[in-house]
Amino acid sequence: MWRLTGHGRLSMPIPVSNPLRWCQVFAQSLLWAGLCVPCVTQAGQPAVPAVEVRSLLAQADAIEERDPRQALALAQRAAAIARTTGNGPLLREAQKTLCANTAVIDARAALTIAEGGLRAARQAGDLASSASFIGCTGYALDLQGKPGEAAAAYERAVSVAEKSKDKQTLAESLAMRGESRHYHGRYDEAIADLNRAYALDVELGINSGQRYTLNAIANVYSDSHVGEFDKAIGYYRKIHAR
Repeated sequence: MWRLTGHGRLSMPIPVSNPLRWCQVFAQSLLWAGLCVPCVTQAGQPAVPAVEVRSLLAQADAIEERDPRQALALAQRAAAIARTTGNGPLLREAQKTLCANTAVIDARAALTIAEGGLRAARQAGDLASSASFIGCTGYALDLQGKPGEAAAAYERAVSVAEKSKDKQTLAESLAMRGESRHYHGRYDEAIADLNRAYALDVELGINSGQRYTLNAIANVYSDSHVGEFDKAIGYYRKIHAR
């Protein structure tokens, strides 16, 4: 078998007593390094599908803004692999990303994914995933030009996320509701939601979430109905300083 040196190069082969177990550890190390080289069993099937699925999802997240169609293709591939494993939590994890990436391309299709995902999450008693699928429903409705229905979905998503005690899901749900409240002119409530989301992202060390919520807060302050442009500039500068 092969191992990575400290410089990221492959060194001389090293013997191992359990090649499949070594392959699993190796694949996990590659994931931590931001790489994806799936291991295979003798039957030619992925030995560590969870690693490959999460690697594909991470790649999709990384490019979703600059290349949404490629991000969707990666999410579809991740969901297809997850579906073969019989691992419900892994499949829901993949479908959450798939739902969001699909919404950008086809909001109606995203609603179908969200409906199925929500049904499975409720059957499994998975409140965090339920909140995420409800949030994706709101996102798809927003993209369909139905902000009122979307706002109701975001309210439900936050309510379920609060019950789940999952801080990352709550941060995401609050960010979506905060932006929706901004759209509907509920500026103080929007700022409150976005500040809560930002604090959770800071606590969890989620840099992408921090940048997103800072930008959303700045957008509220720069709204002509709010007119606190100095605060908006401060938040925009904070983003660029990161």
